[in-house]
Amino acid sequence: MATEALRQLLDELLEVTKRAGLRWQETAKEDAFRVGLGNGMIRIQSSANEDDDGRHYEVYLMNKQGRVVDELSAWGNSPNYALLRDLYQEARSSALNMDDVLKSMLSDLREGRTRDLPPDVEEMPSF
Repeated sequence: MATEALRQLLDELLEVTKRAGLRWQETAKEDAFRVGLGNGMIRIQSSANEDDDGRHYEVYLMNKQGRVVDELSAWGNSPNYALLRDLYQEARSSALNMDDVLKSMLSDLREGRTRDLPPDVEEMPSF
């Protein structure tokens, strides 16, 4: 069960991430991202919620040894859904350098340039 201190940390983490003041990292799992702070780290992940075609979000506060100290989950219309959804989207954008990708695409578009593409994949990730 999430403590009030964790909720406050997540609120501030969202605000600092929005200002590009924090650099999140990718994980081995495609839908999970993490950031190291103080004596631990925060990991946020998302998965499809098959019951209502929505997303389920989980955030974990972990110590230096990688053990979960506190956690928070949200889905559908649960109280923390907007917070975790927004934090996940900002963390994902940070880890995947979305701003740089968009800037380079706009630059190429304006210059009339195209780039070589990697081989096409059969299935696109679902969002």
